[in-house]
Amino acid sequence: MTDTKRPTHKVFAILPRGGDDDKNFWVEVGAGWMNSDGSINVKQELMPRDPNVTLQIRPVKDKEEE
Repeated sequence: MTDTKRPTHKVFAILPRGGDDDKNFWVEVGAGWMNSDGSINVKQELMPRDPNVTLQIRPVKDKEEE
């Protein structure tokens, strides 16, 4: 099944880089679509194997906001 609508959300895996002063590395791993009841369906291209990796779902920004 293919979604015809554009995703309303992006899914990111947040990977630690190492030291405390290093910023984390964000990798886009999927997309989400808002349902009429406010819930979100998520499809992921990748699934992190490390249980310590945080997944974050963020709304897609309009091109004007970027």
